[in-house]
Amino acid sequence: MPQTEYEKVLQRTLREPGTGSVWRMEAASVQDVLVLVRGLPPALRVSSYQIEAVATRPKSLVVNMDEALKLAERGWPEGARQARTLSDKVLARLNSQGVRDDPHYDVVGGALDIERYLSGEPEHWYTLQRTDGGSNVVTRHLTLVFNAGVNWHWSPEEMIARAIPAIALVDALERLGHRVRVIVGVSTDGTQLTAHWRICIKEHDQVMDIDRLAFWLGHPAVLRRFYFAAVETTEDKNIRDRLHIDLGYGTPRDLPVEDQGDIYVGVTSKVLWSEDRQVFVTQHALQTLTQRFVDEKPNQTPLTIK
Repeated sequence: MPQTEYEKVLQRTLREPGTGSVWRMEAASVQDVLVLVRGLPPALRVSSYQIEAVATRPKSLVVNMDEALKLAERGWPEGARQARTLSDKVLARLNSQGVRDDPHYDVVGGALDIERYLSGEPEHWYTLQRTDGGSNVVTRHLTLVFNAGVNWHWSPEEMIARAIPAIALVDALERLGHRVRVIVGVSTDGTQLTAHWRICIKEHDQVMDIDRLAFWLGHPAVLRRFYFAAVETTEDKNIRDRLHIDLGYGTPRDLPVEDQGDIYVGVTSKVLWSEDRQVFVTQHALQTLTQRFVDEKPNQTPLTIK
């Protein structure tokens, strides 16, 4: 009997631990995750499908599985607006310090110029190119890894506030002409078993869709719908018990260092991600990366944001 699409994707993404201590799932694309979520057999579905949306929260923050699937494909404009506002503010601050970034227009790029698009100008995409004393911009290829794991007591609003600087940082880097690969991951500890889950959201050569990026990095449904569903794909009762399925899905932990890329947003304590903190974190990260580009030191550890 031929394999279903769900079975094919599960076979290439799931790395069962056998007698080992690590359960690993790596999805090469968003599409693979959506196939798994939609195809998850009803008998295996636990919290990922059954948790009800909370009426006291804004509808856009706590959604059921069907609504989460729609957001995953269409993007989340509300989160994108928050991130774009932050990246605009950080880039403006850098410009006020004597570093100016002027738009370079082309048929492809990091951001859309609506006015040029509506006027029929074919070169309506742009990236920002640095003009601080005539130095040439060298395009860097970076990987940002966002650990979406948080404890149960984090509210949706707190999860989003933590993610906005990462989305804004990717947006700013792309607008400055760099290319960023984006990975979302979760790592949790169960009973003598650790789960690692990684999804490639954007490759270096893909044009950034900030609405979709905002959903995959910032929306609580990625953890509380899709990660839970990913863990539920295993039929092995021993693994399900060790990963605490139906009892919280384990305790969040940092991903292994080799999986943290160039920029890593790690597991953090529950802190106030105020607007001032968001600006500081994003600006500091951008300035640190810029200095690293100048220093060109080999084998640098990931820039960690917590």
